[in-house]
Amino acid sequence: MLKSLPPLNCIAQLDCELNLDGGSKSVLLLLDENPLVVTSGNVYLYFEEIIGHGIAPIYDIYINIPNGDVATKKYWVGGLSMYGLEACSTPSKRSKGLNRTLEVGCKLEELYATGDWRENELKITLQPTRPLPDHCAVVIGRVSLFVEQDNTIH
Repeated sequence: MLKSLPPLNCIAQLDCELNLDGGSKSVLLLLDENPLVVTSGNVYLYFEEIIGHGIAPIYDIYINIPNGDVATKKYWVGGLSMYGLEACSTPSKRSKGLNRTLEVGCKLEELYATGDWRENELKITLQPTRPLPDHCAVVIGRVSLFVEQDNTIH
């Protein structure tokens, strides 16, 4: 028998496409929830409807790098692979692009505990592991932050 998973609650979403046109790119997600909710369990960062062409690099994902600071392991939450980008970017009824998910709850707890937290916002930085080749393009359709509904305080 399959175990049912708790429902997810979207607490932040980027309202526009994100064009990865070369170097590092940062966006702010405005949080709808109390920071204690965000740092108390399973939290997922979703990258959806990723389309493009060419052989794109892996993107390292960082959370809440302070302005003027450099990307270090302290802020790193994972890598975003673009494997299959072109195949998923071909218009069809079956595909609307790549979807990727990173579990970020542990890193958020760590950043909250060390004071590297921004009240009601989460800064997401995407940094390519190598330069974006000529004739290569990557567009992320949506970036969202989800928490397990069981963790939501009412």
